[in-house]
Amino acid sequence: MSQATDIIALCQNLIKIYPNDCSGFACAVAAKCGVYLFGNANEILQFVSTHSRRLPNGTLAREAASRGELVIGGLRAAGHGHVVIIVKDPTGHNHYPYAFWGQYHGITVNRKEYNIGFTRGHGHLNFAFQKATLDTLVYGSFQPSQLITPRADTSGGYVLAK
Repeated sequence: MSQATDIIALCQNLIKIYPNDCSGFACAVAAKCGVYLFGNANEILQFVSTHSRRLPNGTLAREAASRGELVIGGLRAAGHGHVVIIVKDPTGHNHYPYAFWGQYHGITVNRKEYNIGFTRGHGHLNFAFQKATLDTLVYGSFQPSQLITPRADTSGGYVLAK
């Protein structure tokens, strides 16, 4: 198994726990790789902007993920933005990188906000962001710790693209 496969397996396991929380999901995956993040999506992206190896575009983000680097992408927005974990692309035929994400979609009922958002939690970035924003995403990579990153078992770490 490769480090890239191990990160996919982590995403597959942790998206079940954080299906509606992009920042919680990103923090959990990163922590398993020895990278400690905190805060909402905007705060994570600020950290990525100042402490990661910056990647100027999706092509380089996809290449870094394929080498087994932990790649975080996202977009800041008012209130909170959106972050994703870029992984090795199982299809190899899309302009945008493949990623996993939790999704927040809040509704307010009786002055209390509830998160009801969820997509399938993975796919090419055109499923996670609006088309007009895709070329403005921030990407950064970290080298995962090989000592603590869990290894995928023989049945994990494979994405069957639809």
